[in-house]
Amino acid sequence: MNSKIFSALLTIFILQSCGTNRETISQSKTIWISGYKAICQVPEHKMACLQFSDDNNLRKDKWETFHGTIQGFNFQNGYLQKIIIIAEKKPTSESDSDQIALKYKLKKVLKKKKDKRVRMQDYWTLDKIKHGKLEKTTELSYLFFDLNKKTFSGSNGCNNFFGNIKNIGLNAIELERIFTTVRGCDDNVNQFNSVFNSITAYEIKNHHLNFLDASKNKVISFTNKAISTANFRIHDIFVAKKFNGIEISSREDMPTLEINLNTMKIYGTNGCNSYTGNIDFVTENLIFFRGLSYTKKTCSDMDFSKMFDQALAQASSYKFENLHLTLFDKHGKELITFLKVD
Repeated sequence: MNSKIFSALLTIFILQSCGTNRETISQSKTIWISGYKAICQVPEHKMACLQFSDDNNLRKDKWETFHGTIQGFNFQNGYLQKIIIIAEKKPTSESDSDQIALKYKLKKVLKKKKDKRVRMQDYWTLDKIKHGKLEKTTELSYLFFDLNKKTFSGSNGCNNFFGNIKNIGLNAIELERIFTTVRGCDDNVNQFNSVFNSITAYEIKNHHLNFLDASKNKVISFTNKAISTANFRIHDIFVAKKFNGIEISSREDMPTLEINLNTMKIYGTNGCNSYTGNIDFVTENLIFFRGLSYTKKTCSDMDFSKMFDQALAQASSYKFENLHLTLFDKHGKELITFLKVD
C-alpha cells in the first residue's frame, strides 16, 4: 500500500519503530476533517480525497490532502469534524519490509460543526467593488468556485478567467489565475483586476461573499441572492424573428434555439447548419453560452448564418416577455429576438 499521509504522523511512527521488533505499532493523532472532498491523484487513478488539518484550533488555515481512508469514519459533506484516529504501521511483506503500510481507524469524534466554505461552491455575481465606499458595480461580472476540483472561474465584465484555489481556510484564501482572455476593456475592468489580485481573506454574510485585502479592508463583494433559479419559461423551443432589432424576412430555414435548463445545453439551427452548446451561466436575467459547435454544410446565404453565430456567442443577458425571448450583449444591445413555438 502506497501511503502519502502527513509527514509529521509518519515521522512519529518511524521514530517509535526504532529498536523494536514488534510487528505492529499504533499511535493516535487528533485532526480536523474538512466538510468537502477534493480530487487527488493516487497511484492508479484520480479520486475524491479527504482534506485535513492537524492544527488543533484551526488558526493556521492550511489544509492538506489525506491519501487514504479512515475505517469507521463517516464523512459528512458540509461539516467539519474533529476526530482522533489511530494509525498502525507494519511491513507490507517479508520481501519488501522497507515499505511502510499504514492503516487508519477512527477512535473518537470530538466535535462537529458546519463548514462555511461549502457555501462558496456557487455562482456569485459582482455586487460592489472598492471605489471610495464600494460604490461602483459591474453587473455582468461573476465568479464560480468548484471546491472539489480546487478551481475557480468567472468574468470581470469583459474577459473570462480561470484558475486554481491554492488554499482556502476558514478565513484565508489564496487564488492563482492561470488563464484569461485578452480582449481590450474599460477602466472598470482594470479596477476589478486590481482589487481581485489583492485578495487574501474572505467572509460570508447572508447572501454576500466579501473579499478582504492584507489590511483586512473589504475590497470586493459578490452576491448569490439574485441567482435563485433561472426563468424556467425559457426552457423551450424558439424560432428567430428579429436580428439586431430588424424583422427577419421569411426564409426556408429560419434560425431556431432550444434551451434545456435540465441539461444546461442549447440546440438549434443558424439557418443553414445545426449547432449545440453549453449554458455556462444562467440567472433570472443573465445567460452565457460556451462550447458552441456547428455542422459544416455550405448554404447560399452563409453571411447571415455567420452573423447569427457571432450574435449567439455574444449573448450576456435576456428578457422573456409575451412569448418572446430577446438576447442582449454585455452593453445591453439587442442581438436576436425569438418567438416561442413549442
